[in-house]
Amino acid sequence: MPDETNDRPVILTAPAPVQVEDFTLPPGTYAGMVRFGSVRKVFLIVTSADLALYGEPVRPESVEGEQEIDVTGQVGLGLLDVE
Repeated sequence: MPDETNDRPVILTAPAPVQVEDFTLPPGTYAGMVRFGSVRKVFLIVTSADLALYGEPVRPESVEGEQEIDVTGQVGLGLLDVE
């Protein structure tokens, strides 16, 4: 039987710049999601336009819409707060 997952929308707060994948997330508040299953994971929700603002190169063929970026490690280190 597969594990059940539950998603809960949250606000992520970066009190200081945070390295996320290949870009730096500026201080501020951001949309996020906590996914509960066999393991709790935290995701930053961004669009291609958001990534372009953060300095991430975005290819024209990128699919528009929301993307989930796993930031569980940054939350665990205290670099991002979950509200």
